[in-house]
Amino acid sequence: MKVLVCPDSFKGSLSAGEVSIALEKGIKKAEKSLQVIQIPMADGGEGTAEILGKHLGFEQDQISTQNAFEEPVSLVFWKKNEDCFFDIAALAGHQLLDQNHSVLQATSACLAKTLYELKTAGFRNITIALGGSGIADAGLGFAKAIGEELNVQQQELVAFLDIQTPKIIQPDFLSELNIRALVDVNATLHGVSGSALVFGKQKGLSEQQRIELDKCLVAWANGTKRQKGVDPSLIPGAGAAGGMGYALMVFAKAKLLSGSSFIAEQIGLEKQIAECDIVLTGEGKLDNQSKQGKVVHHVAQLANKHNKPVFGIVGSAADNDIISGIGLDGAIQLIGPDVSEKDAIERAAFHLEDCAYTLIKYLQENE
Repeated sequence: MKVLVCPDSFKGSLSAGEVSIALEKGIKKAEKSLQVIQIPMADGGEGTAEILGKHLGFEQDQISTQNAFEEPVSLVFWKKNEDCFFDIAALAGHQLLDQNHSVLQATSACLAKTLYELKTAGFRNITIALGGSGIADAGLGFAKAIGEELNVQQQELVAFLDIQTPKIIQPDFLSELNIRALVDVNATLHGVSGSALVFGKQKGLSEQQRIELDKCLVAWANGTKRQKGVDPSLIPGAGAAGGMGYALMVFAKAKLLSGSSFIAEQIGLEKQIAECDIVLTGEGKLDNQSKQGKVVHHVAQLANKHNKPVFGIVGSAADNDIISGIGLDGAIQLIGPDVSEKDAIERAAFHLEDCAYTLIKYLQENE
């Protein structure tokens, strides 16, 4: 019997590869004869570039650039010929936000500079994972860095934010690039499902700030439509990375793609699912956002398509309706009466191994 293990990372705890190893240990502890295939997954969030790079045989490299607060950084990326992958979280990740670094000061100009540096280094086909960001400027800094002149409507967002005017990079360099933007959410740029109202709170914005930012994003989209003649602001994923999904479509003619779908296609996940007997996936938190292109949801849909039993091992799950709604046949949570959230994070590998063991034993007893 073949068990396919294809989890996402457990944010703040273990990488997808480390989760896969822990799950296999638990499976083998329960039944040594089981064949286990590990396929660590990602969905466009932090760690996506590494997952893709390792699966596709790309080489790891580094390039000097700047982060969202205009501080020098060395960006790790993955390359092969003229192709490369990187995570925006490495430049403008949520982890950068603190008392001295507000999201209102974070600028997407760092992405323009990074793309220019990669173009100068000879790369033409660039894939950016947009998940896990700590920016909210909807590409304002990016637009100013590539020399876009802003109209009155666009200036409303300028007045609300507290970002510095960046140095203008060589005009028109983006026309030489083919850019793919991988998203892990279905958020639009503005509105009730927009970047400000959905993700502003976790980026440190008050309710009033979220409402004001959303109004500014409407003005930004209207002003940009006048300037560029296009308005993809309501396309699902446009609100990814604080609106960078939108900005990359408008200013760089990027293709916006579901991260989990793209990665699954690149690594041949569906074929692996079709050839296995049981599918085991997982992520740190299972909730309503899990249906927005996250790994567990995509894996479950593929398993359902091929009539394969699919189970999740997660840090926590909102409720049973979420579990069944995603398409899982069942799920085990690390956090419970005997395991606190702190313990689940600090000893995630131990608890994942234990849960995998428990799941396999349960399935054997109920065959």
